Amino acid sequence: MGTFTTVSLEPLLVGFFGDNNSFTFGLLSDLDRISFSVLDQEDADTANRFRLPGDERFDGLDWSASSHGTPVLGSALMTFHTRVHSLVPAGDHQLLLGEVIDMETAAGSGRALLFAEGKMTQLAEQS
Repeated sequence: MGTFTTVSLEPLLVGFFGDNNSFTFGLLSDLDRISFSVLDQEDADTANRFRLPGDERFDGLDWSASSHGTPVLGSALMTFHTRVHSLVPAGDHQLLLGEVIDMETAAGSGRALLFAEGKMTQLAEQS
């Protein structure tokens, strides 16, 4: 797993920390455009599909190609379409910075799925 985060408002940047030994991150870091999907907290099954071998990850998923030529998951709460801004070495990881060129939000609302303490998790309900 990697870690996705917002980084800057000006320019509008998001970041993704990927392991230096990750085959997938190696592929992503060679691209010029990447889309990031924010999944609903009830959608851990979709996130777990991306642990499968690369040629199986999209099998059975609702997805389409965006106007930017990147995949968009139909179940995503939000999708950030980015142009790769830079790669920053960060120990045994690298930080891929993406400049946001477009965003899409789902018609409904939900709460984002989180990865913390080595597992998929949810935010606690507010009282």
